Parts: sequence; C-alpha cells; structure tokens
Amino acid sequence: MVNRTRIFSILLGLGLIAMLSLGLNITGSTRSLDDVKKSNSVTTKPLNGLDPSGTYSSSDSFPYENISQMVAAGWQLCGGGNPPISQYQVQQGLLTLYNDGITGGAVCRTDIPTGVLDWTVQTRVSWVGNYVGSLGLSFSTASHNYLWQADGYNGQWDLQRDGQFNPPSLAVPGYVPQLNTWHILTATMSHGALSLFFDGTTILTSTENGNSQLILFGAFGQWNTNDAFTNISATGSISREESFVSDTTWQVYDADLSLGPVNSLGNAQLVCLNAYAPSPCPPGATLYGWSPGGWTADLSSISGAHWIWAQNITGQTSPAEYNKYYFSKTIQLDQAPVSGSISIASDDLAEVHVNGQSVGSTGSITTFSIAAAAQHALTTFDLSPFLKQGANLITVSGENGPFGQCCPSSYSGNPAGVVFGGSIILPSQLDLSVTKFYSDDNLNPLLTDQNGNPVIDVTVASGVVQSTNPAEILAWVNITSNGPSFQSLTLNDTLPVYWAITPPWTLANGGIHLFYANTTSLATNPDITQPSTFTVSTNNPETINLAIPSLNATRIGHPLQAGESILLCTKLSYGLIGNVESSTSYPRTYVNSANATAWTQPSYAETPVIATGTASFIAHDHVVGDVNGDGKVDIVDLSLVGGSFGAKPGNGNWNGAADTNHDGTIDIIDLVTVAGYFVS
Repeated sequence: MVNRTRIFSILLGLGLIAMLSLGLNITGSTRSLDDVKKSNSVTTKPLNGLDPSGTYSSSDSFPYENISQMVAAGWQLCGGGNPPISQYQVQQGLLTLYNDGITGGAVCRTDIPTGVLDWTVQTRVSWVGNYVGSLGLSFSTASHNYLWQADGYNGQWDLQRDGQFNPPSLAVPGYVPQLNTWHILTATMSHGALSLFFDGTTILTSTENGNSQLILFGAFGQWNTNDAFTNISATGSISREESFVSDTTWQVYDADLSLGPVNSLGNAQLVCLNAYAPSPCPPGATLYGWSPGGWTADLSSISGAHWIWAQNITGQTSPAEYNKYYFSKTIQLDQAPVSGSISIASDDLAEVHVNGQSVGSTGSITTFSIAAAAQHALTTFDLSPFLKQGANLITVSGENGPFGQCCPSSYSGNPAGVVFGGSIILPSQLDLSVTKFYSDDNLNPLLTDQNGNPVIDVTVASGVVQSTNPAEILAWVNITSNGPSFQSLTLNDTLPVYWAITPPWTLANGGIHLFYANTTSLATNPDITQPSTFTVSTNNPETINLAIPSLNATRIGHPLQAGESILLCTKLSYGLIGNVESSTSYPRTYVNSANATAWTQPSYAETPVIATGTASFIAHDHVVGDVNGDGKVDIVDLSLVGGSFGAKPGNGNWNGAADTNHDGTIDIIDLVTVAGYFVS
C-alpha cells in the first residue's frame, strides 16, 4: 500500500496538493506453496531412456502415492547415513526429502544409456521446513561427482566436486533463502563445459576435465533443510562410438609410417602360444608351440581383439629377439572427437603412436618382470589429446625382448605378440540443424543490448512485476535439413522458466503454430499445424513435444528436403506478473533449448539424426518512477520530473525517462506517478 501521508508531504512541497486524488494505490501479491502446487498439479508418466527421437530423456513429476512406487519406477534411495524411510515422502506430485543434520533423504537415477556426453539436468525445488534453507541438485559424470547448491547456511551458490565441501570447488555469494518459494536449479554440460543456472540466470561455469558422460542425477534434502520437489528431468543427445581392435585388418610395416619411407609387410596375422593359450585361441591363428602358459590378460573390455604379429612368422622362425613391427590403421572421423582411449597388452614391449605423436608404452625389452607383467594385464592410454577431425593414423609397435630360451632362439622358445582395442567418442551426427530466435508479436526481432543479446523490459512497481515490453514474445525454432531428405521427425522444445504459452495450450487455442518455411517472410509461410502432433507440459519450464510420423501426410506433402526448413512458433507471456520480485534479481537470463531428431523413413524408422539448439534473452527491470535508473525512486527522480515539467519531445528540457506513461508530455500524471512510488 502506498503511504498517502508521505505522498501528501511531497506534493505539498511542490504546491500540487489538489492532485492527491490521482495518487496510486498498489498492493503486491505472492503465491503460497499450496497455490503453486495446485497450479502445477498436472503430472506425466516418467519417461526414461531413449524416447522416440533417439535422444535420452528422463522427466518425472512424481505421480506416486508412496516411496515404494517411486523405487519401482526406477529411482534409488541414495541418502547418506542410512536415513529412515520417514525422511522420504511422495504424494500427489510432490516429493519431500527431510534432513535432520545427521541423516537426510536423497533419490537418484543411474539408468542412463552410454554416450550421453552433452546434457541438461534440472529440478524445481522449494525450501519447506527446518532452519537452513539450502537447495541442491546432484549429478555425476564418468569422471566426477557434483553437488550444485544454493547454500542457505553460507549465503552463497556453490559447486562441490568430488567431496570438496570445505571450501567448495566454486562459490558465488548472494543467495538468500526464501521459505515456500519455488526455484529452478539447472546444470548443463556442453562439450566439456559445465554451466550452472539458478532461476534461469547463469551463476557459475566450470570445465569437466574428464569424461562428461552422465551416469547419475538426483535430489536430496540439504543439511538441516527439508526440500520439496515437483519435477526432476535429464535430457541429452547420444554420442557415437568408433571402435577398433587388433585383428588381421591392420597393416604391418618395418618402421613408423608417419616418419618416412617404410616397407609394407602385408596384413597382421593372428597368433597363439599354443592351442590353449590364450583361451580361446581363434581359428586360423599361427601356433608358436610355446608349451608353458601365458598371455592371460583379460580381454573382455575389448571384445573381438586378438593377439597379432607380423605375417610369415612361425614357431620355427629365428632369431626371435629384438624383432620390431609396426601395426597401423587410418581412422576417418567426420567430426572433432570428444574423447578416445586404447587398452593394450604386449609380449614384450608395445608403444602407441597417434598421428606421429607418442602416446605411451607398456612392457620392456630390458627388464623381465616388467615384460612379464605386460602380457597379463591391459594398460589403458588416453588418446583424446592426439585425435582430430579427419584422418587419424594409429600405430602400435611391438618388440620382442631377449627373454626366451636363447640365444638366439626361435619363436617357439621366445614368442611375441600384441593385443589391443579402443574406442573414439564422437558427437551426434549433425545432418540436421536447429536454431532458435525471438521476435515480438508483430514479427519484429527483439531489441538487443550492446553485446548483441536480445532483451526485454520488465516493469516493476513497489516491488511487484506489472508488465513486460513487449507484452508477449514469440519463441521460434528453425529445423533445417542439411543432408538427406527426412520423412518423419520429433522435436522437444523446453521453454524458458517462468514463461507460459499464451493462450494456455488446448487443441482449440492458437498459442503454438508450425510453419513450412518455403518463403522469405515469416508472415507468408504456410501454416502446417496439426494439433494432434503436439503434446504440451504445463510444468515450469513448460515443454512442447512435436511428433510427425509422416511429413508426406502434412500440408507440405513431401519429405523435408535438403535445404528446407520448418518453423515452430510459440507465443509466450511472463508468468511472474503480479509476483513480488526484487529489482536486484535483474537482469535475468532466460534460456530456451530444443532437441530435434529426423528419420529418412516414415514412422521414425532407420537411424536417427539428432540436432540441438539453444537461445537466450535477458530481462532488464524497469522500476516505475526511477527516472535516473539507479534502481530506486527518490527525491532525485522527483527533481528530474520537476526540471522537465511541461516538456515535450524536441524541447530543450525534454527527458524521455521522466515521461512515465509515454504520452509525449511530462505533466502532473508523471509527477504523481513518481511521487506514488517514492521510497526512502
């Protein structure tokens, strides 16, 4: 409520008492936890693993009546200190996890397919009890365990990695706990870069420094905090794997192929010590006739790999000592690889080179104990720093030492061989592209700041969000075929948090449209919307799922050809209008991401092609009555209005910021408006 006595004293000093009848009466409103629960009562069946688009997706709004049902749906109870079951509660779309400072409830999922290297994990959470007020989201990669939290005890946001609790790995001060207030915690991994968001605003960034494959995500009750959750989700694209093993397809040379002229010795041959070692000895392998055992390295992790050596060598070949051969293969990579590794065992010494660079070695030709150990266990090397897009020459050299029945000796008394296998992880194939952009309701691009970022203005009066400019925005997704023609496709569009489809989606409402982009103007593209192909989630953030089993059956009438595009347009309005929001929480960055998948055959048949796109815009607050832009309304603002009183555009004393109602005249209405929001 505006303090009328204070307005009276301000206007009296300016000789404008008669205008008090124009004073403003503004009250703010906030939504309780129960109100938010009711407004988000729609639940969806959990979806885990590969969805029809071929991307990984897991989203759960907790439609369970008890924890047993939740566990049956794939969740694990991961609370530390063996917490009692009373610290877990789930009912009617709300999961509550309790923490008494000693033990705490926690849930997690690990049923994630291999190869999810770029991903987003998100939860909607509220502090609902106990005294600390922290919020948290947990996730693990193949290399690290993470906790992303809003720490109520220390008043900060922080990232804890691999148990680095004191101090955390990264921290930013400024978090203020708010009881019964919903917040969105988000973690996004993209090409090894980890970004952490709070209510859509980027708080921290970090580098993975390892394998970014997602292997776990979950939620928990923070220390001395009871937290409620309405949704936890994880999405990502599945990467591709290029594998290789030692077999007869490797070319053998007498020197390193990358260093100059060499002589080719043909293809490698399979070799065994005898018919029983290694076990099993593959059919067609050369048997050296070595009677003792050996070559016991466990090859289960490099399935299909066999011990190999150069051609035309038998157990009778002599001498066997110090013979060295180079096994090479060129592997073509259509994109820059994410990671790569090789595991190898040898008798007696093996060295790995990639593109002429030394990666590492195992075994020895001088120390028997080291040489013996190298044939009984695999040694793994990281190939990532040495790989590149295009041709990659992988060379494994093998050398036999003087450890047999010699000297000189034949291979029956001094056998030799190498065995190896590896894999290279590549990003998803990008024969499809997805881009995102924004416009206002008249198809004009959003204004941008000095850094080129799209921006909107949020009007705040007495701490209450009143409106935005533009009042509504259009969020666009452009899906383009860059390669073959596609006959079916799916799209998952995750909208910015706190932005809602307008009008709320039903089959009869037009808040969502799909266009065939066969013209040069957004306004003239044909509308191909088929409401039955859309599924819309009303959670926060809202999501749109589009599934078109046959583009031939749409108004397009044919597959999406190379160079052709379709456009998804969604009208959005700000969901925080009417809420109390501090101006210090602005500017806020709102992120919008989309995953599209296309198939060359109808009904999602054949191998999927996947692409993702992300865009964002920045919301700046505009405090009503704040003429000088310092985030508050005070006597300085009143003075600025008084100094421009009566001015119109073109006058020397014109100040556009003092024209609060944008009517082109600075008059008594503007003065009363500023006075109405005057604060000390």
